Amino acid sequence: MLHGYDQGHNLIQSSIILSSNEDMNCIATLSDWSEYTNPQDEADYITIYPLQNSDYYVISKTWYAAEMKRPGCVWSHSFLVSFHQLSQITDFRVFLDLFVRPKNENFDLYANPLLIDSTLEYEGSLLPNDIAIYSLMTLYNNLVNQKSQVFSIENKSRFYQYFCLLLMNYLPYQALCLLSFSSGSSALRFLYGKPLTLQFVNAQNDSVCSIYRFKEAELNEIPSWIKFAVQEIFYERLRLSRLIHTFAEEIGADSQHLNGILFLLELINKNYETNETKQNAMQLMISILASLFPSQEEGMLMKKRFLQIGMTSKFVADYEFVYYMCVNKSIGSFSVHDIDFWQRFYTIAKNDNRQPYHLLLKKLCQASHLNNIGKIILIESDKYLSLSDLNIIANIDWPLFQSLTSICPKLLNQKCWVSFSHHQLQDVLSIILTPHASCVFTEWKALLFKILDIKVDLSTDFAELIFRKEADATDYVLNYLNESSKNWISESFEKLCQLESLKILVWMESKKALTPNVSLLIMKSIQPISMQVKVNGSYRWIAFSKLSEKLKSIEYYAYLYLLSYNWPADENAIEFMRIAFYPLHKAASKSQLSYDTWKSISSYTEELPIWLDWDRCKKLRMAVVKRVKNSHYDVSYIKNFTPEEQLNKELIKIWRK
Repeated sequence: MLHGYDQGHNLIQSSIILSSNEDMNCIATLSDWSEYTNPQDEADYITIYPLQNSDYYVISKTWYAAEMKRPGCVWSHSFLVSFHQLSQITDFRVFLDLFVRPKNENFDLYANPLLIDSTLEYEGSLLPNDIAIYSLMTLYNNLVNQKSQVFSIENKSRFYQYFCLLLMNYLPYQALCLLSFSSGSSALRFLYGKPLTLQFVNAQNDSVCSIYRFKEAELNEIPSWIKFAVQEIFYERLRLSRLIHTFAEEIGADSQHLNGILFLLELINKNYETNETKQNAMQLMISILASLFPSQEEGMLMKKRFLQIGMTSKFVADYEFVYYMCVNKSIGSFSVHDIDFWQRFYTIAKNDNRQPYHLLLKKLCQASHLNNIGKIILIESDKYLSLSDLNIIANIDWPLFQSLTSICPKLLNQKCWVSFSHHQLQDVLSIILTPHASCVFTEWKALLFKILDIKVDLSTDFAELIFRKEADATDYVLNYLNESSKNWISESFEKLCQLESLKILVWMESKKALTPNVSLLIMKSIQPISMQVKVNGSYRWIAFSKLSEKLKSIEYYAYLYLLSYNWPADENAIEFMRIAFYPLHKAASKSQLSYDTWKSISSYTEELPIWLDWDRCKKLRMAVVKRVKNSHYDVSYIKNFTPEEQLNKELIKIWRK
């Protein structure tokens, strides 16, 4: 649009007419003379502002038209840039050379839209070397936070035009749509009833500041990220400008978002002296991104760029970054897909260098809080930890091993514990006993063998759990006891075996020799005279009857004696009775049979007259002879029935009566 004098200040030529009369009037008003004068050079200035009712941003330059007869006449060349196209402009300073002052009343130029190369950058600089950097901090901070401010004119007019356009580069287009600029006027200018955001005026009073001076108190309140940004502006580096434009859609018009990205950029560009400060910066970046964009759909580009491995690796090793994400309470703010989280984790977990993965697991296990992805990494650690890993961890960091196997008990199915000490195995058992672990643990047989091998005294609860999980536990325990007379089992195992009398009988079927300990367990588990014993036959008791003399007790002989009565005429049973008779008779003759022992066998001896009832030996002799005789044995069988010749003669005597 071109405005100038035509029977008053009016629109002279334009490539566009807006539908809003209010906006058209606004442009006409702001394109009129602001009464700006500058004794140092030409009285030209720029005015930049958004329209209220149309989606356009106006960038306008005004020249004083001294050639006109009427005083106060001006020419104003205005560019109307649609809001969404603001983001496509790389460098607003190029507009300085795009304004055209009309000549010779040739206005056709202004009827055509202007096409601008969006990649065009301004060459050179118009900033004087002595500009007060501290004033720039205050000025930019106020722009970021959308606060109006007025400065006095103390330099040539082109400097202020350039300065306003330069500042625009460092603001996202949504924020620009809320800001307005005037590089020259004699007093305050207004837009829709409100002062323009940044104005440079000729007036000199207390409310007008100098750009070359600053207040110490104000400077102290400027946040560090604004100071960082001002350094970029002062040296006119467009790197910051490009980044702001890249993230403009996500920053929007929110001053907190803009402050946030500036703070993030400051963090990235700092020089950190220690790993601790780098780690703190990384955690702060994650926290800020989550705070600025609490929804996963917000700030996706910023989150992706700031948390990509190329960026985070400047601060921490990737396993540390993974850890920070795992403990972040705002993990719902991030898309793990966008930041390649799982791929980064897999690279760590599957790498031949196992130390980073081990360190990650250690940090996770020491954390007081884990989010869902942190828990998943620990819960599924069995997918990535080998037996070698587990052995290394168990050797150098036992608490870590306990933590890992507690949250992922499937790890114990790798049987890393087969080489553990007694103390270590006790810790493992306490983990397996939990419902969480026992439902996924599968190596019950191997665990039982380990428990037996290192002689762990198990609790009743754990012993019952093993017997429930391992159907052949009774057989394994019996086999272990029968391997050596030195082997023993915990009381809890013993009690459980005692409940499995039928399994014990089945197990005995194939055994040709028994140790004293397993024989003792058999005696405790099976009633010597029972239908269960009787129907399973005498042959399986042959090994039981052949224990070494040194290992036999009087209770054993009493048990064997009773056992023989399950099969009255059976050859094996008669032999059981023969083996048991002599030790029992000898003990009775010396009054060494306890009341309980005698009580258990007395009903399987012969009754005598009341005056002879005391004679336990005679009762035994008569019972034995009667049974052998009734079994159709010849008297010769009695002749060598015991090691004592005299006792054998007494037995023959009873036979012949």
